Amino acid sequence: MISNKLPIAFLDRLNLEKEQLEAFLLALDAPTPTSIRLNTQKSCELFAFEESIPWTLSGKYLKERISFTLDPQFHAGCYYVQEASSMLLEEAFKQIFASNQHLTILDLCAAPGGKSTHLLNLASSDSILVANEVISSRNSTLQYNIAKWGNANCIVTQNKPADFSSFKKMFDLIVIDAPCSGEGMFRKDPNSINEWSAENVEICSARQTDILDSILPCLKDGGILIYSTCTYEQIENDFQIAYLLNNYDVESIAIKNSFQAVRTKYGLQCYPHLSKGEGFYLSVIRKNSDDHLSNPRNLKFKTEKLPSEAAEFINNASNFSHLKVGEHSLGIPTNMVSLFNLLSSSLYIKKAGLTLGIKKGKDFIPDHELALSIDRNMQIPSIEVDLNTALKFLKADTIVLPHSQHGWHLITYKNQSLGWIKSIQGRINNYFPKNQRILMDIKM
Repeated sequence: MISNKLPIAFLDRLNLEKEQLEAFLLALDAPTPTSIRLNTQKSCELFAFEESIPWTLSGKYLKERISFTLDPQFHAGCYYVQEASSMLLEEAFKQIFASNQHLTILDLCAAPGGKSTHLLNLASSDSILVANEVISSRNSTLQYNIAKWGNANCIVTQNKPADFSSFKKMFDLIVIDAPCSGEGMFRKDPNSINEWSAENVEICSARQTDILDSILPCLKDGGILIYSTCTYEQIENDFQIAYLLNNYDVESIAIKNSFQAVRTKYGLQCYPHLSKGEGFYLSVIRKNSDDHLSNPRNLKFKTEKLPSEAAEFINNASNFSHLKVGEHSLGIPTNMVSLFNLLSSSLYIKKAGLTLGIKKGKDFIPDHELALSIDRNMQIPSIEVDLNTALKFLKADTIVLPHSQHGWHLITYKNQSLGWIKSIQGRINNYFPKNQRILMDIKM
């Protein structure tokens, strides 16, 4: 039982009344809820009869955990497996921003991509998201999840918060899901209990303050900061907001709460015995001040019109500019070029826009990311396959497709694109990326 493993010092710091503490401990010993969030930009009818998560229109609780690895629609980016409480981001976003509002957004601690993909669904299609993750291995996961989601209006960076210091008043919205002591994940990851200590809480608190000091100048006047953690510690939550209120010209914004989260002085705190999810804290700050500071737009990369061999693979090619990086052709949304050039002057950019493919001789080899894009040309020939064939394709195995015509085709499962094959004189070349293939044994 998890409740028996909790440090006494942690329980004392919770500051819950006896009855609430007993309910909290019972909840930690109960099964962890499994929840997913649908990709609203990909028309797929999934989990229609599952219980809805009250604070998001696209979230569902699953009655039992399925093998997501063996679901082709998961690989197609139709949904994201995400802890339910963290989807409270949607409630905050919708109470502040209009659905058609153009925003420049920074998700500062973005991996593995839950909040980034959520923001891409919530924000207008002409908004731009910068998703940052400093740890290389986690950044790779972030890039993969964003590519599956299918959006081109995103730039992925790999930098420390202090690296953004030159980009004053750049962002309309900054989301910081701060590194924390992780107390809210004790039920989901019991091993994290062994890593908890009061000293680590203090270290996390100091790190969070440094992050806030580094990034707050990047927020525009009137801009919004959404700060969150998966812990219950006041010094990691409300005390961080109090620090901002005492040291910067900002104000706390109260978010309406009808979902059993506890209202703290400056935010909302989710507990597993009160709402169906893990421990999670969220607070919203608005930056005041009337002065304005513009950033220079010094071009570093030269962009041009998309080449015809790439343009035929996407819709509305005129909305994209072409950028060659090494062998790869990128499609950068035209309204994102200026920001991309500015950020590239001093940040380490790992991904930008839509990776289109590689030109080799006379051939153009489309990228896997293009197959999953919501901007791809829907007239591209596709081949619908059954579950067994889809799984073989996702294992990067050889598949048999009788009567396939010569050329490039999308492999689809339940009308959702999984990736590319090329048929040459009856031979099928599987272009599913080897580094993303299913490794587990599957009984066909």
